[in-house]
Amino acid sequence: MKLKKLLFLSIIIAISLSGCGDNIGPNANYVSFEIDGVFWESNNITASGTAAGTGVISINILAENDLGETFEMQVFSADQNVIEYVFNQSISIAYSPAGTGSIAYQSNNCTNVSGGIIFSERAVNFVSGTFRGAVCLPSGEVKQIRNGFFNQIIL
Repeated sequence: MKLKKLLFLSIIIAISLSGCGDNIGPNANYVSFEIDGVFWESNNITASGTAAGTGVISINILAENDLGETFEMQVFSADQNVIEYVFNQSISIAYSPAGTGSIAYQSNNCTNVSGGIIFSERAVNFVSGTFRGAVCLPSGEVKQIRNGFFNQIIL
C-alpha cells in the first residue's frame, strides 16, 4: 500500500513540475538571416544576460555558422517594457566573415544607422524575435541584413 501511495505521489509531483518554467521548443538557440541576399544560419550559439524580471534588459548573443562566420547581437536598455529597439550604441548587431579575425561589420559603424530588433517572446531564461539593418566596416563598406530571426535563445 505504501508503494502505491509513493508511486501516486511521484506521478502527481512530476505532472505538477512539468507545468513550471518556460516552454523551450525543439528549435531553441537558433539564429538565421540573409546578408546581401545570402542565407546564413547558426550551428553554435553562446548567449548570456537577463531579459525579464530585473527592470533592465541586457543580452549578448554570439552565433557561428558552419563556415566559421560569426554574428553578434547586443542589447542593453534600462527600459525593459519596450519590444522594439532601434540600433544605437547600446543596441547593435555585428557580422564577421570567416578568417577575418576581429574585423567586423557593425551596425554602430554605419554613418546612417538603420534597423533594429523586435522581441516577439521574452522570458526570464530565453528571448525570441526578429532583426534587420545595415552593418558597416569603419571604411564605409555596407552589407544589408534582412529577415533576421532568433528563436528561443537560452540565456
